[in-house]
This record gives sequence, structure tokens and C-alpha cells, in this order.
Amino acid sequence: MLFVFWIEQAFGAYETRRQFVEGNFGGCFRRFFAMIVLTVLVALQKGKVTEEELLQQKVELLKRLVSKGFSRGKIEALMGFLKLYVRFGKRENDVKFDEAIELLLNKPKETMGIVEFVLERERRLGEKRGLVKGEKKGIEKGIGKGIEKGIEKGVEKGIEQGIETQKLHFANTLLSETDFDDVKIASLADVTVETVQKLRKEKEDVA
Repeated sequence: MLFVFWIEQAFGAYETRRQFVEGNFGGCFRRFFAMIVLTVLVALQKGKVTEEELLQQKVELLKRLVSKGFSRGKIEALMGFLKLYVRFGKRENDVKFDEAIELLLNKPKETMGIVEFVLERERRLGEKRGLVKGEKKGIEKGIGKGIEKGIEKGVEKGIEQGIETQKLHFANTLLSETDFDDVKIASLADVTVETVQKLRKEKEDVA
């Protein structure tokens, strides 16, 4: 695996394993890069352990990524790497691993604080609302044009409108349920600071 070769050439196979065993990633690896190293270390176990043990190692790595608070996208990227380069011989183990991924990525953490809970809840609800609304508007516009190109453009534009609506809803929720400043809310909701300031003023005017 070229990726594994690169990691070990850059940091040394011994040093990579030692950092993992000691859990000492500070100053040597960035937080996310450390988890990439963990992923590679699990990959290196291919052929050295039983499939059941390998499945357990994969799931344990998945749990660790979730507990560290990494985004779903980053976790799925690393899990995709494992699925591609560390394949099970038994199809049933692939199914079990996929089920573990869905279960752990969709299950809210029990220790999640109010702010993290709001972020997680609104991201999920907003994403669902944005996609549903976008698809509906897109299909309606596409049908009106009556051609496949119109449907594609309509869906794309509709989804974009839905996502923008979701961002505004998310920003409003953060304004109501957190004490974050405008800059942080803008960053989390992926909107401009001016947009957050406008929303905050509207809330103050209503109050």
C-alpha cells in the first residue's frame, strides 16, 4: 500500500508504532493526522490476526474517532480507506462493519453537552430539510421545462436553495440556544458575519 509506505518512510515504522502504543501524538502529529496513523496501523494488521480480531480492531478505531469528535465526513473517509485496503474474506464481516459505522455515526453521544447536541441535531435536521425541499423544487421546475436538462438544473438549484435555508435556520438556532459570538456562529453555520448580525438584529427587534 503506497499510503502505508509513505507514512513509514516519513516517520519510521518503529516510531509510528511507538507513538500509537504510548498514545503520544502531541507535538509530533496533528490531531487528525494521528487518527490517520491509527487507521494505517489497523491496516497493517491484515493477515496477522483473525478476521474476527480485525473486525474488532476496526470497530474500536471507529469508536475512538467518534469519541474524539471528528466529523462524519472525516470518519467516513478513513473508514473508506480501511474498507478499500483491508478487505474481509467473509462478506458477513463487511456487513457487520457497515452496520457498526451507521450505528455509531447516527447515535448521539450520551455525554454530549447542550451546545454539541444543538449542533448535531440542527445539522441533521437542516440537512434533511434542505435536501427534501431542494429535490421537490428542483423536480417541479424540471417537470415544468419538460426536458432532462431542466430537471438536472432544477434539482441542483433547488438543493442549493434548500441548503441556504438550512444554514439560516441553523444560525437562528445558535443565536437562540447558545452564547456564541457572531464570528463563531457564522463559521459554524457557513454564512457571513453580516448575515448573523442581521439575524441577531431581527431577533432583538422582535423581542
